[in-house]
Amino acid sequence: MRILSPFDNAVIQRDRLKCLFDYDYQIECYVPEKKRVYGYFCLPILYRDRFVGRVDCKAHRAQRRLELKALHIEERVFGDEELVLALAQALPDFAEFQECDTVSVTKVEPQRLRKPLERALRG
Repeated sequence: MRILSPFDNAVIQRDRLKCLFDYDYQIECYVPEKKRVYGYFCLPILYRDRFVGRVDCKAHRAQRRLELKALHIEERVFGDEELVLALAQALPDFAEFQECDTVSVTKVEPQRLRKPLERALRG
């Protein structure tokens, strides 16, 4: 599982991304706040050969905490447990890259994944 930059070559060409992966992605920092669906700086999530979601993160540098402000997982062929475990394994490295030691979760869609993700992050 990889959390990509919105400027990654894999996602920068929106029409190609939609055609090849059936994944409609737009960085929403350029969208008026009231029209945003996923968050200010949502990042695409790639798992194996599919885009499975997006996450809007905030690094709280003083607390060295990465907040998942809004995690949105698409309904796909992978099971909940598999996705949650893969995400929980990918997040520590991503947090470290952001100079954060911990990860907190604020919002998860679908909601049924929140508690399993929090459990998996604990350990």
